[in-house]
Amino acid sequence: MRILRLLFLGLCFAVIGFAIASMTNKLPGQIAGIGNPLLIDNKFCTDPASPDQTGCNSFISSVLAQAPSSPYQTVTGPVSIDGKVGIGINNPQVTFQGLTSGSTSRFGIQTRTDGASIDGQGGAQLARFGGWYSTNPIAGSTIDFSLQGATGQRGAIGFLTKATDDDTNQPTLKMVITQGGRVGVGTANPGAKLAVNASGASTGIFVGDGTNAYGVSLLQINAPAGYVNWLFEIGKNNSSVFHVDANGNEYAVTNNQTSDRRLKTNITPLAESGGLASINQLKPVTFNWLSPDYTKAEQIGLIAQDIEKIFPQLVSEGGTTTLQMPDGTTQTVSGTKSLNYSGLIPPVVKAIQTLSQKVEAQQKEIDLLKQQIEALKAR
Repeated sequence: MRILRLLFLGLCFAVIGFAIASMTNKLPGQIAGIGNPLLIDNKFCTDPASPDQTGCNSFISSVLAQAPSSPYQTVTGPVSIDGKVGIGINNPQVTFQGLTSGSTSRFGIQTRTDGASIDGQGGAQLARFGGWYSTNPIAGSTIDFSLQGATGQRGAIGFLTKATDDDTNQPTLKMVITQGGRVGVGTANPGAKLAVNASGASTGIFVGDGTNAYGVSLLQINAPAGYVNWLFEIGKNNSSVFHVDANGNEYAVTNNQTSDRRLKTNITPLAESGGLASINQLKPVTFNWLSPDYTKAEQIGLIAQDIEKIFPQLVSEGGTTTLQMPDGTTQTVSGTKSLNYSGLIPPVVKAIQTLSQKVEAQQKEIDLLKQQIEALKAR
């Protein structure tokens, strides 16, 4: 009987020893379950350089904290895994791959809930990918996928960079894509599909050929010191060839309008009534603009409503114009009329031709009268 007891105890110890050995002496990087969901043990893979651990490519530098009463495992210290990691998938195709399914399943990387979100209001992020700068990984450039934050920023994507070349200061928001699809550069709350908010003499939007500092400027919108009124400018090298300022003035070296015969149809000579007779009906005036935001200098021109009665094809009716009045109030003008001044050139040319014909006819009469006078004198 005593012999049977000894054999039974020996068998129990052998089974326990085999179980312990199967959990601790794993293959390099092996994952073993011990009742809790996950255990990554470093007891075997503690020194990959040692002869008995040759080929051990995965290890954890600090021991995994075991919490039998908790459904989760905690790792303190860095974790190094040589190979691909899959969560929810047996055959990851990339270095780190997660797969979830179902309407309530979510996969992501979340920062602490009191961390800085893209709008600076706090809240959790779905993911935050930070660039490594020197010894400080947080101080590097960052892409921030925000889940929570101030109203209007939930689900947005923020791009953060550092303003200084050091490893101490935190990155700040430079660009954001909101949950509504708006893009903001220099602002966390873009009010349009693309909003650029910047300050200083070297900021704005510049599109060039990238060859040199100037290149061929396709679009340059900025507000440098001394030029705060320029809204749109096109230039070549250091010379401006076209620009529009905040007062509505347009400046250009030349102004060419398409006038190719091959692009036109129903070409007919301008009637005599559209020449001198019509030009004589024009009423040139001098005037000043109502809004102080426009140029204050006295202007010379024509009134669109007057021209519309004579040359209706030269007058267009647009949208609504809002004027800031001298007393601080605003005035709204609906259906603002505009005049195609260059369209007056053909009637003026026709009027000049009519005058020229009259002058020639009169000159012939004068010459004839001179001949008759000379003939009378000779008698």
